[in-house]
Amino acid sequence: MKKFTLLLIIAAIIFAITLFGCSQKPVYKLNPEEEIFDYFEGREMVTRDDSIFTTVVNFEAQEKDFFIFYLYAVNNSDETIMFNPERIYLEIVKTQDALEEHLNQKRLYALDPEIQIDMIDKAQKDLETEHSVNTGINIFLAIIDVAEDVASNDNIADDVFRWGNVMHNEETSYEMTSDNLYAQKKYWENEVLRRTALLPGQECSGLIYIPIDYNAGILRLVIPAGKIKHHYLFKQSRVD
Repeated sequence: MKKFTLLLIIAAIIFAITLFGCSQKPVYKLNPEEEIFDYFEGREMVTRDDSIFTTVVNFEAQEKDFFIFYLYAVNNSDETIMFNPERIYLEIVKTQDALEEHLNQKRLYALDPEIQIDMIDKAQKDLETEHSVNTGINIFLAIIDVAEDVASNDNIADDVFRWGNVMHNEETSYEMTSDNLYAQKKYWENEVLRRTALLPGQECSGLIYIPIDYNAGILRLVIPAGKIKHHYLFKQSRVD
């Protein structure tokens, strides 16, 4: 009885740990700290405009530990401007429990799409290597099993069927993972804002991923382009 009770306690502890570990992350949103902003399809759009460039920004959503912004930019100058998404950052102006502004403001830089694409390419190569090794091992073990069946005059049909399923599952898993990596790469190539040399009058647009600081209260989004920067203030609030 004591042993059974002890097992129940251990099971309860494991369940509690699992439940706590799988708990959802808090959900936050950002709203512009601006007196004037426009709505477009339900989105709060804020704009900065000068002789160098125009930017239009809106907060899209939270995805895991990242805030996603949509950014549209136009080069208004007579020179080519290099636009580097990885130089864009959020700066913590105030934390949620602070009354005074931070003197040494923490910066959270946007993900570099080129690095993300390189990481996906590496994951694809690693997947192909793993798939090749697994396929070779499966074939080798299948041959051994069949040879043993033949040597002992056993029916080889069961082994052929079993190893056929193993190889089929391996191939299916490989194709699904490979398709997923391909879709991720296309997303980072086509939907996320990438490094761009903007000629006079040219424009670019795309998504930006910036890490979340869950203790932030007021944040400043800083968008550098050329020799100037556009600043946007946002208020971070919890919604769940």
